[in-house]
Amino acid sequence: MNDGPARPKVTGAAFEALWTHVLEHWEDDKAHVAFLEHCQAHDQLLPAAKRYRELRLSPAHQAQATRRLSAISLLALASMERARSGPVDAKRQAGRLVALIFLVAMATSLLIFYGLR
Repeated sequence: MNDGPARPKVTGAAFEALWTHVLEHWEDDKAHVAFLEHCQAHDQLLPAAKRYRELRLSPAHQAQATRRLSAISLLALASMERARSGPVDAKRQAGRLVALIFLVAMATSLLIFYGLR
């Protein structure tokens, strides 16, 4: 019985190498950060969460895995928010840039005008 469409394996060699490094250096925050940055950049937060969730059951890994699952949740929410508001924010930023350029041009024009008097 299948609960949904089959998902292809999304992890690659870099994911596996970074995960191995995390396991070998469990207490090193830099290893976790590098792994999560890779996962975020390559849309692999779900497989990362699965790995951490499995280790959360181990008393030796529980605290770190729980922290990383929280970080993954925040990264996923931030990614969804960026995807949801991407074009709107881009237009808003472009509008602000145009307004700033206009104000700088006006200020420069006034300085030149009053400087020539």
